[in-house]
Amino acid sequence: ARYKIYIIDEVHMLSKSAFNALLKTLEEPPEHVKFLFATTEVNKVPVTVLSRCQRFDLKRISADMLFAHFKTICAKEKVTADDQALWMIASAAQGSVRDGLSILDQAIAHADMDGDSKVTADQVTEMLGLSDHGAIRRLFANLLAGDGAKVVDDIRAQYTLGVDPVAMARGLMDIVHGVALHRLSRYDDPAATVEDREAISAWADMLGNAAVHRLWQLLLRAHDEVAAANDPIEALTMGLLRICHATTLPDPDAIARLLQGDRSAMPANDRMPPSSPVLTAPAAPMDSVTPSSPDAAPVASEPLTIQTIHRALNDGNRLQVARVVYDHARVIRIGDGVIELARDAALTDAVMRGMGDALSAAGLGKWQVRVGEGEGAPSLLEQEQAHQQQRIDAAKADPTVAAAVRAFPDAQLILPDDKNIRKV
Repeated sequence: ARYKIYIIDEVHMLSKSAFNALLKTLEEPPEHVKFLFATTEVNKVPVTVLSRCQRFDLKRISADMLFAHFKTICAKEKVTADDQALWMIASAAQGSVRDGLSILDQAIAHADMDGDSKVTADQVTEMLGLSDHGAIRRLFANLLAGDGAKVVDDIRAQYTLGVDPVAMARGLMDIVHGVALHRLSRYDDPAATVEDREAISAWADMLGNAAVHRLWQLLLRAHDEVAAANDPIEALTMGLLRICHATTLPDPDAIARLLQGDRSAMPANDRMPPSSPVLTAPAAPMDSVTPSSPDAAPVASEPLTIQTIHRALNDGNRLQVARVVYDHARVIRIGDGVIELARDAALTDAVMRGMGDALSAAGLGKWQVRVGEGEGAPSLLEQEQAHQQQRIDAAKADPTVAAAVRAFPDAQLILPDDKNIRKV
């Protein structure tokens, strides 16, 4: 032969050192040598190599062309095959003639083993581990109905028949994709059965655009979780149960309209069933709340306060005493070296000595802590509770929150807090 041809398949797998070693040969190749590099990830090939090559991008073959090609081959091989079976093979080939021919060859072999020389859609479905169209339609219908028990039963039935969980997720995604295209009058899947087309047409009329896109995002997430899970069937079950609980929720635009009191503005297929949603109330503006935070940093020029005492206890690692002071210390008077507190069983002699020692250690002077007569000012805990109540009142007075409460009478009002989440 006049030429020696070197074909390097999956060339992007070569190491950096291998590419460097090959570069000199590519720059000045012998006249009788030709290199052919094949890759599906051309972005991983160094630019120094790409710049010395002629690039040919091989496009995927359309399903129509593959179907016609396979039909011609079946005629020449005197093999009888259903059109739907050939369409399924063409779809499974994903644009590759070679892969499609391999699948077709297996399908013919399966047909011969079954004692029937005809390649049918059922045989191809079983051979490829695809989900039965009727079963996947039932699963999708139960998913839309939010019937978790039936969804679990459908999954188990398909899994028992050997259907791959990933294939089930893909089957559901195919339906949603078909529904989206049908709503645009662009659904033209030749592999779909009459029953498939009728069901997709009905779902396209029933589902709104928001519901279709939510379903797609939820199924896409479930598919990825199943593909990466150690136990795919459990991941699929949990993913679809999550969809059962989420598919009937309204989209954000519908919620906004609902909060404005326009319940009829929400499409029937997007309305939320009776439930107890959780609403997050906006935090009240700071100028609407008069008490300062109990743990605010003391100002040096100000007189001693219960906040300063509590901080000194915390800084001195007297946490148990700090907790008692926070909950029970009601100040009657602070001045002239004396701190008088309202009588409380929790304020023992040890607690009061700890307060004095902590103030002294913090450089705030020597103070005598004792029990006085009177009710005293609210404790830090009581101040916090009053502060929280003001935030609640301010939140409930907000027009948006008020509309939400009217729309969802059983809702919970959640107030964000630096330390925790307080429910009211």
